[in-house]
Order: sequence, then C-alpha cells, then structure tokens
Amino acid sequence: MRTILGILVLILGVGLLGWYANGHQAKEIEAKIATEAAAAAAGSVHGVETSVSGRDIVVRGLANGAEEHDSLLAALDAIRGRRVVVDELEVLETAAPYMFTSEKEAGAQTYAGNVPSEAVRSEIGEIIGAELAQPLDLAAGAPDAQWQAAVARGLEALAVLEEGGLVVSDRTVTVAGKALTPIEKAEAEAILANLPDGYTAQADITPILQIVSPFEMRSRKQADAQSYSGVIPSEDARNLLVEKTGNPMTDLRLAAGAPDEAWIDAVSLGLSALDRLEEGELVVSDRSLSLSGKAATPVEVEQVDELLSDLPAGYSATLDITPLLEIASPFELKATKNEMGLQAAGVAPSEDARAALLSEVGEAAGAFELAAGAPDGGWTAAAFMGLEALKPLNGGEMVLSDRSLSLTGEADTPKEREAAEAALADLPDGYVASIDITVLDDGTPPAFEIEYTPTEGARVDGKLPRGASLQAIGEALGL
Repeated sequence: MRTILGILVLILGVGLLGWYANGHQAKEIEAKIATEAAAAAAGSVHGVETSVSGRDIVVRGLANGAEEHDSLLAALDAIRGRRVVVDELEVLETAAPYMFTSEKEAGAQTYAGNVPSEAVRSEIGEIIGAELAQPLDLAAGAPDAQWQAAVARGLEALAVLEEGGLVVSDRTVTVAGKALTPIEKAEAEAILANLPDGYTAQADITPILQIVSPFEMRSRKQADAQSYSGVIPSEDARNLLVEKTGNPMTDLRLAAGAPDEAWIDAVSLGLSALDRLEEGELVVSDRSLSLSGKAATPVEVEQVDELLSDLPAGYSATLDITPLLEIASPFELKATKNEMGLQAAGVAPSEDARAALLSEVGEAAGAFELAAGAPDGGWTAAAFMGLEALKPLNGGEMVLSDRSLSLTGEADTPKEREAAEAALADLPDGYVASIDITVLDDGTPPAFEIEYTPTEGARVDGKLPRGASLQAIGEALGL
C-alpha cells in the first residue's frame, strides 16, 4: 500500500513539474514573438500596431499602400514560433503620379494634391497654413523621403512670382508664371536649381517688366501744352502722378530699375518745380534731376531753387533757368505834357499792359519796358488814371511809383484842375495821390486900370484879358 502511494506521489510531482515548466516556456515564447512583431512594424510609415495572444499575432493600423502591406505581413509571417498572423490593416490608396499643385493669381493662392503622412502635412502646413494643408489627400506613393523638401523649394520659387503655378509630379518640379522683373525671374530659377538629389526642375517664367538703365522720366512744358515720356516703376506711382497733374500719364511705360522707392517722390517734386516756370523741361534720370527753362521773374527762380533743396537723400539737382523779366524797384512810370504833347516812359507789368499804354500815348511818345515787381494788379489801372488826370492840364508831370502817384502842373482854370482831381478820385485800394496844380485863371472877368503920367509913364493894375500883355496895351495906346 505504501508502495502504491509513493508511486502516485511521484507521478503527481512529475506532472506538476511538467505543467509548470511548460507554462513558463509559453510565456517566454509569447514575449519573444511580441518583441519581434513590434520590431517588424516599427518601420511602418503610419505607425501600425501589433499585439500577441499566445502565439497569434494581430496587426492593426494604416499600411502605406499595398507594397508596405505585403512587406509587413511577410515580416510577421517570418517570425519563428508564431502560429497565425491576423491581418486587420487598412491599406492606404497609392497615388500615381504623386502630385502637389499650387496656383497663384490676383493675390490669392490655392493648393491641391497629396501628402505621404500627417507629419508631412504639418510640415507643409507651416509653409502654407495649417487650414490650407488639411484638404490635401493622404496617399501612398511618394517617391522618397525628400519629396516634401522638393515641394517646399517649389513653393519658395512660386512665392517670388507675381502670378503662376507649381506642379510637383513624382520627382519633377515645374514652375511657370510671371515675375516682376528679370531679377525675380533669376531668383526663382536659382531656388529651383537647388532641389534634392534625384529631382529635376522645369521653369517657364516671363518677366513683366524689363530693367531700364538709366531709369528716366521727362516732362516738357510749353505755352499751350505739357508732355510726358519715359518710364514709371508701378501703377501706384502712375496714379500718384495722375492725381498730381490731372494727366492720364499713358505715355509713361512700366519698367523696372528705379534706384529706390524715393524716385517717384523726386519726380513729384520736380514736376512741382516745373509748374513754377513759364516753359521748360524736367529730366529725372536715376538719382539726378535737371530742370531748364524760363521763369516769369527771379522770384520764381528762387522758389524753384528752394523747392528742389528738399529732394530725397542721395538725389541731386542741376538748374538752368532764365527769368523773362527783371524785377524793377521802384515799379515806376513817368509821363509829361508840354507843347510837344504827351510823352511817357517807364515799366509795364505785362505785354497786354504795355500794348495798352502805347495805344494811349502813341508809339512814338511811349517807351515801356516789361518788368516784374508791380505791387499788385491795380497798378496798370492807376497808371491809366494818372495819364487821364494829366490831359486837362496845360502842362505837367505824373509819376506813378509803386502805389504812390504824384501830379504836378498848370491848369487854365479851376475847371481843368477839378477835372484832373476827379480823374484820381477812384484810385485802387492802397494807392495814394499827391496833387499840386497851379491855376492860371481864377475864372473872374478881366478888370484893369491904366494910369499914365508923363514923368512916370503907364501903370496897369488888375486882371488883363487872356492873351493881353503890357507891351500890346502900350502899343495900342501909342506909348
């Protein structure tokens, strides 16, 4: 009996020992399979997950296309000790060709195409904005890990253009559009020349503006018209000049090459200076401004010089301006009346005033030089009033100096003196007159007495008739 009991104990101990050893080994095998399965999935693009139950491997997640799907299953199948591989993978669609596109026009930019992973979507989102990157399609088929770098270079080149498009198709990057100038065209092409290895670039870029040197604009002002020619750096600059002058500036063509943003300010200042001239020409060439022509007076010459002293830094001006009229000070006209008639000489503020004065006194009796410096627009009217006041007198002189008028002379009677005074009664505001007129006849009837003595001769007292003289009276009396 004891023998049988011992045998049973021995059998039970061996069985328990075998059970313990077998269960412990199974755990080790499961852990080994789990480690190798995780390692096989570690290189997946989208981070697939594996789990192990016993010796069964379950794989879940997103496989980057059929190629990665098959590769993952093959790697899991090759693990020693596994029993089955349960495939719960979702297979991402493969795009062919693998594309990214962007269109830039009228200040707006759109994006479409593929991204190989959410990480790459984030990278591209940092360039174009996260919201604009969201609609891009997640797809397998990217040529390699440098694809997003090629996209970034393409977007960088497109950003230099005014408008255009980008197409990244597999390993070919194409940029087409319009650059502002050849400078921006070369900049975009230089960016495309630095693509990742294995990628090729195609560029079809046209400059909108050609570079002009020297960068020059001209304006010629004549009596009845003003013309403009040359170049302008932008439509905004054109609009500024249109607003300033009222001219549409259609003769100015858009071009690149302006020395700096202050160029248009120099042009604007030059046109303001040209406005001060009667006629002339303005040339702004790069940072040099030249202005030549004729000013009405030296006053306008000084105004132009002061105006152009405020040119932008780095700009210089050359002036060649001649005044049409010199400034007369005092601004004076003198007229005299005697037995020879009326004569006048002095200055006139304009050609019209000069012609009117000559018509008044006669070509032969008048000598008037054009001059600047008239105190105001009333000077010519005051001159004609002075000439009118001189007419009733037998003889005299009128001088108009600036705003002061003096009249001296002789009048036959008070009536003529009053006529002269009346002519000066309505002088323009600010003008003053001084009058000194001698009346030859006070207007009373002639009355005189003649007293004669042999010893003293004849003596006449009283007012003689006009034209009478003592000699004539003596001869009439036989004295």
